[in-house]
Amino acid sequence: MDPNEPPEGFRRDYQGASAPLDLIALRFWLERIITDYRELIGPQGRHRRPGPHREPAHGTAAVQGKHRLLVLETVRGNLTHPECEEGKRALRSLAAGGIVAYLGRAPRTPSERVPEAVLLDLVVFAMWPIVTAEYLPEHWQESLAELTSPRLAALVDEARLSRGDGDPHAAETFARAVANRSFARSVLVLCDDLADPGRGAPVLTALTVAADVPQPKRKDAAGLLRWALGIGTGVVVGIAVPHGDELAGFIERLIEEIRPEGSGGGSPADGGQDGEGREHSDGDEGGSDDAGDDGRDAGHDSGEDNGGDSGGD
Repeated sequence: MDPNEPPEGFRRDYQGASAPLDLIALRFWLERIITDYRELIGPQGRHRRPGPHREPAHGTAAVQGKHRLLVLETVRGNLTHPECEEGKRALRSLAAGGIVAYLGRAPRTPSERVPEAVLLDLVVFAMWPIVTAEYLPEHWQESLAELTSPRLAALVDEARLSRGDGDPHAAETFARAVANRSFARSVLVLCDDLADPGRGAPVLTALTVAADVPQPKRKDAAGLLRWALGIGTGVVVGIAVPHGDELAGFIERLIEEIRPEGSGGGSPADGGQDGEGREHSDGDEGGSDDAGDDGRDAGHDSGEDNGGDSGGD
């Protein structure tokens, strides 16, 4: 892809129904899914009306339903007063909420959207609640740099200043700035955080279950990237699609390209260190989970809630 040209399928307006959710809209979205999920699980924490990607609750699932509701309440607090929360916890909730809200609006049939365009969308939708927040935690830019990358954190800071100056096309301006650079590593580092049971995994699981978004089959950084791109391109549906192999190949090339040269480690997706110096392994849990390997749904909530707390560091 020419670095000076936006990817094919680039959303040129990012307005109306195509606009990323600002923080206020994200709060309304979260309130709606919390209300729906509370009604769904009932007072006993059991799923009373399973959706396409929710299993009927039994056994420990009732406990998990209540736990997810507690996590969602924590996310609500992070979105309501992000400036009062610890930096990475607040920013993690904003970014994860933006991603899940985007995936919840993705088509449930194969689309013409290409992986490059969806990767761009993931960055824009994840970062836009942060761009539009009136107040953020102290030292938020340093925290965001650790969750993604210093370069993306700097771009978010520029977008906040641009939006503050009254740019009516601030979202499109931000998207074009993202499109003209490579932030694949930033997305992968964020995915690594959202895959970690001690950090963002409980937040991501609670949001996806409550929003009735298909669950990732493998919860590591590479698996989450495949899952998100698969939903965004419409590959994660109940039928085989012709561009499934294309998506799988794109993801493998992407991971290969961002692996540091001369290093046996690499990105969080291939067993290297994340942005905070933690070691992670790819940990294939019994087979490929490429979103397009057979066009099957990304999977259901397995009943394993990843453990952890509501998104610690």
